[in-house]
Amino acid sequence: MSLKHSILALLSRESKTGYDLSRDAENSTRFFWSATHQQVYKDLSRLEEEGLVHHQAIEQNEKPDKKAYSITKTGMKELKHWMRQPSEPKPSKDEFLIKLFVGDLVSSEILLEDLLRQKDLHLSKRERYLEIERKYFKDRKTLSTPQRFRHLTLRRGILSETAWLSWCDEVESFLRQQQNLA
Repeated sequence: MSLKHSILALLSRESKTGYDLSRDAENSTRFFWSATHQQVYKDLSRLEEEGLVHHQAIEQNEKPDKKAYSITKTGMKELKHWMRQPSEPKPSKDEFLIKLFVGDLVSSEILLEDLLRQKDLHLSKRERYLEIERKYFKDRKTLSTPQRFRHLTLRRGILSETAWLSWCDEVESFLRQQQNLA
């Protein structure tokens, strides 16, 4: 997947400025696909050259004009074509897993310290996801179809963090046993 398709997906519902796209990505898709402001603006220019988006200038008093971008028919066609392609799982790139893989090379205390720090981060991340769920998806029975799709992506994050924390408990138990054996 490229940033191109992420931008087209975000524009598929409504027009947005580059700033709005970056902000929306920061508040939603960054949990599974991230990009910098510079990358968004660079790709917007490229997408416009390709005819996949177009912009409309919006005048502002005492400020430079804003550009509101919309997906074109060609852009929507590209997005739908991309959605029809099979998705391939990407391998995880987790530095801690490499360390754990050869964990016998250092004391378990070193790994435990790193694990507990990561545990705090994953607890915070799961709590953030649950907070989003409570705020935006209170009554699942009344969700619109687009909201339901968004909620399902959020559920993936919640379940992933929950599984990581369960695994973390298993690793923590093992590392504490190793400390007692040393």
